[in-house]
Amino acid sequence: MIRQPVSGTSAVAKTERPESEAQQKKTQADGYWIDPKASLMWAAKNRDKDMSQSEAIAYCEASSVGGFTNWRLPAIEELAGLYHSDPPYWQTEPHPKPYRMAGGILLTYPHQIASSTYEGSGYWFFDFMTHSAGRGGIQFPLCVRNE
Repeated sequence: MIRQPVSGTSAVAKTERPESEAQQKKTQADGYWIDPKASLMWAAKNRDKDMSQSEAIAYCEASSVGGFTNWRLPAIEELAGLYHSDPPYWQTEPHPKPYRMAGGILLTYPHQIASSTYEGSGYWFFDFMTHSAGRGGIQFPLCVRNE
């Protein structure tokens, strides 16, 4: 469990995978992306609706993206691992936004809610614009499953 916000390069190892528009199209066509380094399968896009942490957990657990079950809300460290450090790649669809994502995953909002909690009652979110973590609030879920 993280006790301090993730920020800078010292707290989180950024991915160094160059992505392309072709990878983004493939990910969106498949409905998911498999991260070969982490052995995780990620939904191709986040849910375009803000939710509380309990709503986001229920949403992911009920998901059947790509015909798969056993989806879950990721931990803050897993979300941070998706941050794409290669400056030339920025999300281009559905709107040009500077959300640096590995694997061609699309986000509609930079704050993605995590399953990780702090001080027993609050929860973390990861901000893909600033490469940092924040606490609480209503955020958007991006689901993950173990491959």
